[in-house]
Amino acid sequence: MSLYYLADKKRRAELNGKSLDDTSAYIPAILRFLGVSGKETDIDRLNELKETDVLIASGCKLPELSCTVISFAENISMYDIPEQKVYGYVSCGGKDAAVFVPFLKPSIENGVVKAFARTVEGEAVPALVKHGKKYEFTFDLPGSVWRSGDGFPAPGGKGGFTIGRVPDMRPLPVEEDSSVAYNDELCELVKRILLENGVPLFHTLPPLSKKNVPDMAVHVSGDDDATSSNMNLTAACNMEMFGIPYHVNAMVVPGDPTSFVMDRDRYEELKSHGCEVGLHINFNDVPYTLEGQKQHIDLFEKIFVERAYTNSNHCFYCNGSTAERLSWLEACGVKGDNCKLGEVDPNDANVYNVMGFGFGTSFPRYTCTDASEGNRIVETLEIPINYYEPRLDKDIFNDENKIERYIDSGAAYGRVVQFFIHPHYLSPTYAKITSTFNALNKIKSHIAEKGYKVWYTTTNNITDYWHKRSASEITECKNGEFAVNALCPLCLVLPDGAESAYINGEKTVIHEKTVNGKALKLISLLEKGKYDIKVEYSL
Repeated sequence: MSLYYLADKKRRAELNGKSLDDTSAYIPAILRFLGVSGKETDIDRLNELKETDVLIASGCKLPELSCTVISFAENISMYDIPEQKVYGYVSCGGKDAAVFVPFLKPSIENGVVKAFARTVEGEAVPALVKHGKKYEFTFDLPGSVWRSGDGFPAPGGKGGFTIGRVPDMRPLPVEEDSSVAYNDELCELVKRILLENGVPLFHTLPPLSKKNVPDMAVHVSGDDDATSSNMNLTAACNMEMFGIPYHVNAMVVPGDPTSFVMDRDRYEELKSHGCEVGLHINFNDVPYTLEGQKQHIDLFEKIFVERAYTNSNHCFYCNGSTAERLSWLEACGVKGDNCKLGEVDPNDANVYNVMGFGFGTSFPRYTCTDASEGNRIVETLEIPINYYEPRLDKDIFNDENKIERYIDSGAAYGRVVQFFIHPHYLSPTYAKITSTFNALNKIKSHIAEKGYKVWYTTTNNITDYWHKRSASEITECKNGEFAVNALCPLCLVLPDGAESAYINGEKTVIHEKTVNGKALKLISLLEKGKYDIKVEYSL
């Protein structure tokens, strides 16, 4: 059994030649998100697929095949940049996931509706239909996930800013509820089909030990805004006191293109306290271009004698597309970007205590370039900011349930949980530092009360793990046997019906865990390396 995805390169070239995007190009990015190894195939090789294989395809008419087929509806309107509009909501386990493309009538006749959608007009329509070994989504799922995950072009100069900002690219209208990570839910539908059809995949989180799979990952980052070297150290030490490693993004001193507020000695001192340092690019001081990005990247390396591994933009500036911004970082060797703040207050750019999934995901994500670069995957990923400046006090920020809900959802979904806190709000110079400390105390106490197992980590580590997870492979699936090439410790999710599992011939512990309402069976691969896995299934 092998998993394939269809890449019609001729069709893509025709679309790209008209400056149009081929939304099926996003299928490999979805597979990376799901932790699945897929093989590329083309329209002329479909007759080579075996009955036991699984094919994922989008945007074309397929011949009759004996294998399992997961197809997404062709949507011509998605070849142009769509308007910022929600067309409907797919019901996913009692949650409504927003969709940014129209729904079409299913081509499958006499099929069973596996998921319904509600259009904005209130009409109930099929969203996922199954007949035999065919699964058909009636909307362009890759296109919707891609476009909404990127966000729509930011209006330049809004709110007194000289150029656009990432929060203003949020696809969901401000009045829409962002408590559902809608793209995660849509991809979950695909994940369940794969597990149902014998496809193993990698879990979102690595093992802590052979018998210990974390409920969530927690990391905290913040931008120093070139405020103070001592303030960065104070923040790192305070986070160390809470038992959470910190990540600070260093910004070049405004008006001085040759220095940061800290030198290499302070950089090393921060590392000794478990704090890592990324770059906080400031496009007020350099042109919003690749050359401007490179200027600050090179200065970071010159002063700190290390290349910046991750990046964040001062004031979340983004004057073009997400793909353009990430492509510049990719060209500079930066592996992750921590800019995707999905919550926005139209009346206040400097918001506090906001939480939600405005761009639809709680996990790192890849995107594709535009048509001019062939819709290839950009190898710099995004880490979304889903809780910005947590606060808790008896006056203004008195909703302690907000922090609890965020942590509980992280455990329920096996999420990457991030809290973004600027270092100057972790320093005694901040008059309301108590409200920041109250929030951190609530985070730790709620985790302890619930008994959650947490991977306390950093932004760089999350980036590194996600890249290695995405590049790891599962191959040679046959009669319950498959090979794994793990580039880091990983948890393997076994297909539905698995009863026992063997790693390199030895029976191993199966860890049962409910994630997003589905009971999963996982085994832990504790080291980088190659593994032979054998799975026995219940009859």
